[in-house]
Amino acid sequence: MLAPPGDVHVRPTVPRDHRAVAKVVYRSWLATYRPFFGARRINELFAGTLPCSLDWLAERAEEIGSWVATREDEVVGSAGLHLRKDGDAELSHLYVLREHQGVGVGSALLAICRHELRLRACPSLRIWVLERTPAVAFYRRHGARVVGRALTVVGSAAEPTLELRIDIA
Repeated sequence: MLAPPGDVHVRPTVPRDHRAVAKVVYRSWLATYRPFFGARRINELFAGTLPCSLDWLAERAEEIGSWVATREDEVVGSAGLHLRKDGDAELSHLYVLREHQGVGVGSALLAICRHELRLRACPSLRIWVLERTPAVAFYRRHGARVVGRALTVVGSAAEPTLELRIDIA
C-alpha cells in the first residue's frame, strides 16, 4: 500500500462514509462549478430535479472501487474508479474539500487509484474534467494528456469538458 503524505489517510469507502462523501461532492461542486452552472442549477441537480447530460457514462462497464481521504478522522476527499467497456479505467470522481486542497489529499487519492489499476494491469486511466477548472493543471502535473473533448450539460447550461488520459503501465 502506498503511504499518503503527513496526516492524510486513504482507505476504501465503507457504507458509513456515504453521507460524508455526498457532502464532499456537493460542497466541491458548489465551490468549483458555481461560476459555470450557478448555485440554483447545482442545488436542483443534487435534488434530482434538473437533468445532467454526460455522454461518456455509457462507456462505463462496472465499478472497481472507491476511497476516502481523511484528516483527523474527517472525510475531506473521495475518489472512485470504474472499468470502461474498452478495457481502460475511468476516474468517476475525485473531489477534495477546498480547505484541504494543496496539501496532498488529491494526490494521495489519485495514487491509490493508480496503484489499484496497476494491480489489475489496466493500461490507462480516463478522466473527464471541465476545461476551465484548476483540476486540469492538477491532472497534467500527474501525467495526463488531452485525448478528447465533450460538453457537460446541466439543465440549459453547457460547459466544455476535456477527456484526459494517464498511462498506467
